[in-house]
Amino acid sequence: MLKQLLTSTRDELQNATQHLNTLSAEFGNMKCLQDEYTDRIKTLELNDKGLRSQISELVAEKEKCEEQIDELGEELESRIKQLTELLSRKDEEILNYKSRIGSTDSFENQNTYLAKLQEV
Repeated sequence: MLKQLLTSTRDELQNATQHLNTLSAEFGNMKCLQDEYTDRIKTLELNDKGLRSQISELVAEKEKCEEQIDELGEELESRIKQLTELLSRKDEEILNYKSRIGSTDSFENQNTYLAKLQEV
């Protein structure tokens, strides 16, 4: 009976040893995976930081471009207004010259008048 108890205890110890070896191997694998995941996390955090920096730079560049577009739009509107005013003045001049030409009596006087205008 002692022999049987001894054999049984030895078998249980062998099973326990095998179980401990299995658990130890699993622990080693998990520790290795944890190290890999920690490295991946660090790499992803660095990538994230770099991407956030690039996004900030692109947003700043976009805002600068929008500001320049607004300035150009304002300059363009101002220039269009100036040219419109110039065209209006020139249209008035043309109407004034036409009315002067219309008031001259003869075709010969009109040609003389036009020649004088071209000299000026």
